[in-house]
Amino acid sequence: MHAAEEKILAHAIQEIRQLLSPYLGSENKGPLEVRVAAHLAYALHNEAIALIEGSNFDVEAALKKVVAIDNILNVQDGSRLARLISESSSQPYHKIVSCDTPENENILHLKVVATPYNDPVEFNTAEARAFAKTILDAVERIERKWK
Repeated sequence: MHAAEEKILAHAIQEIRQLLSPYLGSENKGPLEVRVAAHLAYALHNEAIALIEGSNFDVEAALKKVVAIDNILNVQDGSRLARLISESSSQPYHKIVSCDTPENENILHLKVVATPYNDPVEFNTAEARAFAKTILDAVERIERKWK
């Protein structure tokens, strides 16, 4: 997401927080869905401020605050939203896998990276075999150079 888009959404969270603040609290008599929205906006308002200011925030800590809404209001909305966010962050990532043998060196340069979430790189068996073959081929090239 781009900074301008993040700021628009963050300002919206701040505005929603202010508009729905009368619905905060476990004893409030307002409609439950409005109370959930009020607590959600309140739970994430510091994170919204961080985005407005161009800072980062701890996603795990933010998700814990979202899940806490369930205990306050005796609902499952916070857990559902946290699960949805966690699942969306585990969407397919950009995978970088390379194997290089520098000229005149007896080493391999392996690069295995998953971005943007720093997730482990996953290989199915065919991909694992292909990467293993690439590595073994590079080892053979090195061994041939130094015989």
